[in-house]
Amino acid sequence: MDTAIAGAPEMTRDERQIDMWKKWQSSGDSAIRAELLEDLKPLIKTNLGQFSNSTMPFEVLELRANAMLRDALATYDPSKAGIGTYATNALKPMSRYVQKYQNTKYLPTYLFQEYGRFENAERELRDKLGRDPDDNELSGHMGISARNVRRIRLAKSPEIPTSTSENLAIDETTDDSERVRNRDRLYYLRTTLKGKDLQIFDLLTGMGKSKPISDRAEIARITGVPVSDVYSKTRKWARLAR
Repeated sequence: MDTAIAGAPEMTRDERQIDMWKKWQSSGDSAIRAELLEDLKPLIKTNLGQFSNSTMPFEVLELRANAMLRDALATYDPSKAGIGTYATNALKPMSRYVQKYQNTKYLPTYLFQEYGRFENAERELRDKLGRDPDDNELSGHMGISARNVRRIRLAKSPEIPTSTSENLAIDETTDDSERVRNRDRLYYLRTTLKGKDLQIFDLLTGMGKSKPISDRAEIARITGVPVSDVYSKTRKWARLAR
């Protein structure tokens, strides 16, 4: 028996995890990274304990925490901090994540289970396609209906304010169920927009952090888009929101 090995002191948890990290870095073996993440599970569970009153299922939070750590471990530097300390700091953005996605409380139980898988599918398709996937692409990738993809996407979006503008306004004379449907149409429409379109939409409706502006010329000035385009986009979105 090798007495030097037999007499060697047992590794601490942090030393063992750093050793796994080094092996993963040198080999690129994803199985070693998975083993490291499994070893970090107690730390993840302790960190997620602060969200015990959240409406989000623990499984969803755990999936997100694992994804965050998986990304963070790629830039870990053992000379600067222990891996436990580094992992704890890497999980700090979970607070913003939980606050941002509290709308998942509106999902039925069976779609809760798809929420974390949706995030992974979005990531995989974005890497593959070089752009954000649409609902049909996510539907095919996940094997669920486009309608359920839409419901999950809606739950991921920030809550919208009640104030909206002109053609895109929610009619307050309608009953509650119709107002909810109208709100959700606007809510979903916003998830499909980017860049200037999203900026114009937010200025028209007061979504995001914008205050609603009814003057199309002012919106054109702010966004640098011709006023005729602002009017045409407004008409288009008003049709889509009905």
